[in-house]
Amino acid sequence: MSDSLQAPSIDHLVVLVRDLSTSSEQWQRLGFTLSPRGEHSAHIGTANHTIMLRRDYLELLVTRGETAVNAEWRDLMARTGEGLYGTVLSTPDIDALYAMIRAHGVDATEPMSFERPVDVGAGKTIPARFRVIWAAPGSLPGLKLFACQHLTREAVWLPELCQHANSAIGILGYDMCVPDLAQARRDWSRIPCEIVTDQSSGDLHIKLARHLIRLREQPGRAARVLRLRLQVASLSSCRHALARGDQGFTERHHVLITEPINGIELAFSE
Repeated sequence: MSDSLQAPSIDHLVVLVRDLSTSSEQWQRLGFTLSPRGEHSAHIGTANHTIMLRRDYLELLVTRGETAVNAEWRDLMARTGEGLYGTVLSTPDIDALYAMIRAHGVDATEPMSFERPVDVGAGKTIPARFRVIWAAPGSLPGLKLFACQHLTREAVWLPELCQHANSAIGILGYDMCVPDLAQARRDWSRIPCEIVTDQSSGDLHIKLARHLIRLREQPGRAARVLRLRLQVASLSSCRHALARGDQGFTERHHVLITEPINGIELAFSE
């Protein structure tokens, strides 16, 4: 894709879970503050908790019922179980991004608007409104690709939700295995990003503004995210939060790495 196209950042990452209540308890024990449960429309057929960071966030997602929109999520759960499957790009203009990726061969749905209620306490809710596009299944290896334009950021980035006992402040990126790096490069080249090969490891690095996705080739293995990398303000605070939550972790070169949760390891660093 043309170098003149500015790479978007990651808006949020979607972790597909089997049971939202159980998963929310697990992430809280890791020292995260979770938003109240959100219910998307019956047409969308999903529910979530978000973990809000300074400029991006994580979404724990579960399907509700059977709808055309949640069919791919249900298929992923049936085939491969829980995991980090969704990469959502941030854009201030969903229509422009839609036209751009379509011009570069990415099949995607037309921009669609939806909203969900946000509980702000005292029995009150406010609407969080979005415009989104979905890329066709298989557009990226092992991932569902979306893009999101926030129309009401103030309803999503609530200050009280951005404070975490583990001091998490942002997404750094994630590490995943893919069966074919050459094919992964071709797929990723259709969206605005920088792609480089790490000369020491041979891994493929996908740069999305401040985020880095690292792809390692493992022939014969299905594409899958193995580790989510997060930035914390204080490694000491994170270490104490994990210990208080009785969460198993190891420390390597100033990085705290948890045991897998919902199919992925978490790696915390300053």
